[in-house]
Amino acid sequence: MTTTTSQLYNATNQVLLDCGSSSATTSDRKWDGDYHSEFVPSNITTTSFSSTPDYLDPSVPRTPYSTSRIFNSSSFTYTFPVSEGPKFLRLYFYPATYSNLNANQSFFSVSSNGYSLLTNFSAFLTASFLVKSGSIQVPCLVKEFLIQVKDTQTLTIMFTPMPNSYAFINGIEVVSMPENLYFNGKAPKYVNQLTGPGIDSDTALENVYRLNMGGRQVSGNEDTGMYRSRYQDNKYIFGAAVGCTSAYSNPIIYNMDTPNYTAPELVYQTQRRMCILADKYNLTWILPVDSGFYYMLRLHVCNIIPEYTNKINLVVFNIFINNQTAENEADPFIWNSGIGNPIFKDYIKSDVYSFGVVLFEVLCARPPIVKRVRDGQVNLAEWGKTCYGNGDLLEIIDPKLNGEIAPGCLMKFGEVASSCLHDEGGERPAMEEVVWGLEFALELQEAAEKKDGHDETMPENQEISFLM
Repeated sequence: MTTTTSQLYNATNQVLLDCGSSSATTSDRKWDGDYHSEFVPSNITTTSFSSTPDYLDPSVPRTPYSTSRIFNSSSFTYTFPVSEGPKFLRLYFYPATYSNLNANQSFFSVSSNGYSLLTNFSAFLTASFLVKSGSIQVPCLVKEFLIQVKDTQTLTIMFTPMPNSYAFINGIEVVSMPENLYFNGKAPKYVNQLTGPGIDSDTALENVYRLNMGGRQVSGNEDTGMYRSRYQDNKYIFGAAVGCTSAYSNPIIYNMDTPNYTAPELVYQTQRRMCILADKYNLTWILPVDSGFYYMLRLHVCNIIPEYTNKINLVVFNIFINNQTAENEADPFIWNSGIGNPIFKDYIKSDVYSFGVVLFEVLCARPPIVKRVRDGQVNLAEWGKTCYGNGDLLEIIDPKLNGEIAPGCLMKFGEVASSCLHDEGGERPAMEEVVWGLEFALELQEAAEKKDGHDETMPENQEISFLM
């Protein structure tokens, strides 16, 4: 059975809460104020207060960002009676000065149904970084999570300010989703490992990126009833090899494996592809993420070029995730033949490679991707490996470490970080080996500092050799 158009998913639960407001407001949807809401505790006036920003940027929507609820003394919990099953939880933040409280002094944690969602979180620092990196255009942000509600049929959200700080929230959205859209569906493919975590009812997810490849931004109102927004992909393409884009005006033909609520037609009707001289370059997207987590990557694929229809071995390519082979000689027409037939593939992404990136971040005091530098220095992982191999690691370390770090410690630290970034996943060390290597590097540093009568720390501008 197939359908020719995407249809709206009828959400069983849908809540829009305008925090700090005492009345309902309407933008593109109706938001209810939280002051007299059934979702707040009875002591709301003694455990929190409402406020408005000293200045609201004209580019920022008034709802829900023109009011805020502030918590500066103790934890505060919203409680939502909902049906059992998975929910989208979206938290809206506009970091600004509220009631003479400086935004850069706000640090807090957020938990929901036993899951820790945000820890020591600063909306101000997060929004500032996202604006500077070009990920968002306006100084407000939405943190989106996917939470399983079990038989308690209650979704709780607890805000806890750090000591001598405060927490705040501008808006809360809760929307249900189909049972098997992200959870308990087909098992994702593990990249460069045999097993990994499953996406089941005991798992919580955070959406980090949702991109529309080769097309325009897709607003939440253009989604299939779950209000998922998608941004353009062009900001994340690495280098000048941007490929070609294609568009398709006919209806998308959904199927049992890819139901019509999976993604809107706008997602499947555009694509970015490799065109002329495709065998001479790679089409690469760089998506900075936090290390220490597993990531599920969902790729949406649909043939929208008629001349390629049902032609096996004509469109064949490799898929690399984090420099690891996820698909070798992938042919989407073997996955799902015919024009306008959508499919999606899930992958799960994370071994010690990401930890190696973190080690170089710590050593060099810089983010993993910096675009406004020479080509060889854009990607910290590649640059760090190159400098280590050339014996030039001292040139890229944090200047504060010059004269402080022992040569042996630096050599061992660089060895551990580089080994985590080996091109072949099977050649990377196990985490236990990484821990042992770092402990040994620490011992080398401590031994150098304790050595009587000798300064074993690294003098500035000294060259060292590395064993390969």
